[in-house]
Amino acid sequence: MRDTLSMMATTLFSDDNIDRDDTAYRACRDHITKRPARAALESMWKRLGHHLAEDPAVFCSEFRRQFHQRAWELATLDFLAKSGAQFARSPKKGPDFHVKLPDGPWFWVECVVPTPGNGDDAVQGPIVNLNRLFIGECAPVALRYTSAIANKIAKVAEYRAQGVVPNSDAVMIAIGQGGIEHSDLHDRNIPLVERVLFGLGEEVVVIEPYGASARNERRYMPNLTKKSGTSV
Repeated sequence: MRDTLSMMATTLFSDDNIDRDDTAYRACRDHITKRPARAALESMWKRLGHHLAEDPAVFCSEFRRQFHQRAWELATLDFLAKSGAQFARSPKKGPDFHVKLPDGPWFWVECVVPTPGNGDDAVQGPIVNLNRLFIGECAPVALRYTSAIANKIAKVAEYRAQGVVPNSDAVMIAIGQGGIEHSDLHDRNIPLVERVLFGLGEEVVVIEPYGASARNERRYMPNLTKKSGTSV
């Protein structure tokens, strides 16, 4: 009850500025076009924030510095609640949520939002030329998804080793796309993150020599290659 009252007394968006504020946080707070998103996040916070593992003040501070990650946690929480989920408080050093859907077993949810990264394999921003948007190749985004998933799998293994998550319990990794600009434009026909998980390459058109027909195929993609030549 005390946590709920403390959460209700706090707000996600503050008029003051802090040097470490995420630019996406400030955009959502200040831009008139972001008002619906801001109102939706505030509503999620007031209704469901008491289910979060962190203390309200800690979450609000993190929300300002890691906007996409924390906003995705709220959005995932809202989706689970609308699905009729029952919540148990997750430990602070554990997955984000411990939930049970109607007529289903308890399971855990770990949220992650991939970022553009750094170095040669970082995702480059989109290019606008002659009023056309060029998003570049999908491999850098796929590498960021792969890294995020691998890191979370390792984290879940730690939770199991520490006894926080029983070996019999399922853990769902919920991936948000907001941290990489225009990453959703790579989701043609099949979402890119699904292609990463199942090793699906680009769709190609196969034309038989001197044939009268053609067919579409999606080739198997067993790995990705970094700029350095390292296979992932």
